[in-house]
Amino acid sequence: MHTGNLEVKPDIFISTTYFGKRESDLKNALNELEVLPVDGIEIGSTHKYSPDNSKTIKSISGKRLLFHNYFPPSKEPLILNIASSNDNLRKKSVDYIKKCISFCESHGGELYTFHPGFLNDAVSEGISENNYDFVFQKSNLNYDEAYNLMIESIDDILSFSNGLGLKIAIETQGSTTKSADLLMQRPEEFQKLFSIFPSGLEINLNLAHSYFASKMFNFSLKEFIVNNDCYIDAVELNHSNSLDDEHLPLEKGSYIFNYLSLIANKKLVLEFRNANADDIKQSIGIVRSYFAAV
Repeated sequence: MHTGNLEVKPDIFISTTYFGKRESDLKNALNELEVLPVDGIEIGSTHKYSPDNSKTIKSISGKRLLFHNYFPPSKEPLILNIASSNDNLRKKSVDYIKKCISFCESHGGELYTFHPGFLNDAVSEGISENNYDFVFQKSNLNYDEAYNLMIESIDDILSFSNGLGLKIAIETQGSTTKSADLLMQRPEEFQKLFSIFPSGLEINLNLAHSYFASKMFNFSLKEFIVNNDCYIDAVELNHSNSLDDEHLPLEKGSYIFNYLSLIANKKLVLEFRNANADDIKQSIGIVRSYFAAV
């Protein structure tokens, strides 16, 4: 993709979620990332609680920082649900996100991203060999009730983030196995969201999630991206078999390259699980080569 003789060089971030399948030590995850040729690091959601996390973040130099969902980690187990019918869980979720926003702002982060909540409360992360979908319990909450509770929570969260002057973004959802439990999968949900919050709130486009959603709900993902371009700030990228949320490193010929030219000016976050430094280096090279050749 070229303008005259200027090659487009997108901002590339690496998520610390690459380090293992389950909870990991942030310091160990960062050891291999700080020397990589990328613009920044997304501090991900998969790390153990440690009193040294603040010190570890402050030791990072020369990289821009994004913070995602469960960071800093909670001392006690908590699966966030800002749309929960359980008032106590919903309040805990909102308060926790506010704490994370405050941490992000005070540690030099430029964006905090979070999940929109679920129709049913999650009971476990449900990690399997190739899928990272949650396992949900059933409730009597219907879609409209869950959506409205989510809106109430976002209103509270957005007021808090605006007070600190920090940008926040809500992540797109989608699954081929758990779509009945999820919010913010379909284009009309975002159209309604931004009619309520026309400014201050942005989108963290999880491309895999939205790809799954486009198949389940039969909409054009390209049109969704184009129509919401002004709201999309960050894009999380990984490879999958188009069925499971695998969070694999990138491959040449991956489905993501059908959409990459539409998001060249966004923060591109390579968000993998259970990968290594060589996987990350190869994925960086694949993205750089794509933009150099288009």
